[in-house]
Amino acid sequence: MDEPESGAVDLVPALLRWRDFGGVWRLIALSEQEASVALCRCDGGEEVERLSSSHPATLAFLAEFPDSEFPNSEFPNSEFPNSEFPNSERADGTGAGG
Repeated sequence: MDEPESGAVDLVPALLRWRDFGGVWRLIALSEQEASVALCRCDGGEEVERLSSSHPATLAFLAEFPDSEFPNSEFPNSEFPNSEFPNSERADGTGAGG
């Protein structure tokens, strides 16, 4: 089995877990090739870690949700399968709703 390219890790599950545990994230940079996001303490203050990814699901997710400040009704929690979010496309080519 091939190892994923460095930076091609899907960060969506990690971002959702971070939010589930009370942390916040903020998009630092987003291009068609890469995204950088800051993980911050629960009070929205100090940056704890900065992550980058070139994974397509992460790029699409962060384009729609640039920070963790969206209502719970707009996005499922981390109990949902990896990378299933509104307007996404699954590996089998179907949309998140189908």
